[in-house]
Amino acid sequence: VNNVGAGHALPTSLTEVREMWVELVVAGADGFEVLSSGKIDSHEELPAGIFRLGAVAGALNGEVTHKPWEVTQFLYNRVVAPKGTQTEWYSVEVPIDVPGPISIRARLLYRIASPATLALAMGEDAFIPTIAEVATASVVRPIGLPLE
Repeated sequence: VNNVGAGHALPTSLTEVREMWVELVVAGADGFEVLSSGKIDSHEELPAGIFRLGAVAGALNGEVTHKPWEVTQFLYNRVVAPKGTQTEWYSVEVPIDVPGPISIRARLLYRIASPATLALAMGEDAFIPTIAEVATASVVRPIGLPLE
């Protein structure tokens, strides 16, 4: 992810609340997904272990907190500085029976906060936030050729 136009980090402002992540799908010509990362779950939440930008705030005891008055540390902090870059590498083993060519699609997605965070802050007035596509890139490659 390259920050080419913003004069601030991505995401900006409440980085422990904002959600920015990469959704990556690698699929065969028949649509079979060989790799899928960054898709939201049935509760509209992000799964663990994805390429995520932002921060996770921690309280004094090391527990995650969404209450600003409890924050004493960041347990995770990965943002893209102005004119900066954040890179994540993936390795995919394509089964021999998957027909080529292979399509690879990456989308940089953003939303103001997770549904759980909004529920904590807004109670019964909470809503499911809109997910915005910030950027997308895709390529179709024959099987067996490395990406450059």
